[in-house]
Amino acid sequence: MEKIKERIRKLLAQAEDQQGTPEGDVFYDKAFALIAQYGIDRSELDHDDESVTMRTFAIDGSYSGMQASLLISLGEVLHCVGFNTGPRPSRIYSVTLFGLPKHLDRVEMLYSMLRLSMLSGARRITDEWSTVKARRSFMSGFICRISQRLVDAEETAVSAVPGQGLALIDDAHLAYLAQVAYLSQNNLHLHEIRSRGGLRPDAFDAGLRAGNGADIGQQRVSGSRAIGAPF
Repeated sequence: MEKIKERIRKLLAQAEDQQGTPEGDVFYDKAFALIAQYGIDRSELDHDDESVTMRTFAIDGSYSGMQASLLISLGEVLHCVGFNTGPRPSRIYSVTLFGLPKHLDRVEMLYSMLRLSMLSGARRITDEWSTVKARRSFMSGFICRISQRLVDAEETAVSAVPGQGLALIDDAHLAYLAQVAYLSQNNLHLHEIRSRGGLRPDAFDAGLRAGNGADIGQQRVSGSRAIGAPF
């Protein structure tokens, strides 16, 4: 299994190095296919030996809300559930996920690489009216596309193994029950806080293209020149 994990890391690194080219897209697809197959292989080896665990991820740096959104989205696709901790949508301190270790491991592996790709692409976005809104829009598009590609890879891998789809539904349900139990035991209540900031469609589309492994090199929004400005 360690060999597979290392191959996935190398493919994601190659995708990062080849951003803006068709080759980068191919590396992403290969990485996601391996991630999906890794989950299937772990399921066949572990059988019923695994139990749901909780894992907390500290969120640091700029655009913590978008980093948390990426992590939560990856978790949901890979049969986990979780919640954010923070005073407002744009300021998140941590993300707590519940899931089987085989799924949490995949989430952590992907997040560590895709987080860097997302933030790197967002740094290249500027806008004459609101660079912050444009960058958040870009990252929203990136998360949307990456999540869909990962869903596609999971469905392809699962379709080749009879009964695996039902097993993954059970995994997600067990994760949900674990979260409910944790919240009840600690007298915690979840509530949704919606961001009031809208999206810039052009920047969102740029994020979609970046999540597709293409066109991430130098982005422009509304005719503004893309520069490597700091956050």
